[in-house]
Amino acid sequence: MLPAILSSATGALTGLLITKTRRLHWPLVGAAALYLCTIICLICIQRGLSAAMYLLALVPYSVANGLQYTTTAVAVLATSTRDEQAIVMSTLTIWRSLGTVLGVALSSVLVQNALIRCLHVFVHGLHKDEVIALARASIQAIAKLDQPYREQVVQSYEAALRLGFGSCLIIGVISALLIVPIKLPRLPSSAKR
Repeated sequence: MLPAILSSATGALTGLLITKTRRLHWPLVGAAALYLCTIICLICIQRGLSAAMYLLALVPYSVANGLQYTTTAVAVLATSTRDEQAIVMSTLTIWRSLGTVLGVALSSVLVQNALIRCLHVFVHGLHKDEVIALARASIQAIAKLDQPYREQVVQSYEAALRLGFGSCLIIGVISALLIVPIKLPRLPSSAKR
């Protein structure tokens, strides 16, 4: 619930700040930086932290969403003619949805394939094949594994997830490099003279 509240609050605040500054570039650059910050936090996160620390690692992501979603909507409206605005906003929504689906699907494929490899690297012992099959079939079954198998499987999941977040870091850097040079118009003042 906290990430959703933060994202919404940041989006509303971003709208107010855009209205005040009339500039659109800074929130997009800030969002790109915060996405990178979140990915780095997730790559570096360790087991054994408190639940609050895990939640705090997602705060930059929530703030970045609020910055980016509001700014891209305003930027699309500011750079489109009135006749095009409905089409452009619909297209933006479609691209966001497509990006979400592709991001989840591709990262899932990457993590699942990395997990197979990591399980074969980290799991050792007489029951290796049984443990790997069980670990791939059910996450709940991992808690019931005897040691040292449980620890080996957990290490495998950690390595696979770090690889997944590492790929997100590459995409995040590319995204930031594409966002920084974008030139967006300054919004006109609404004050009448």
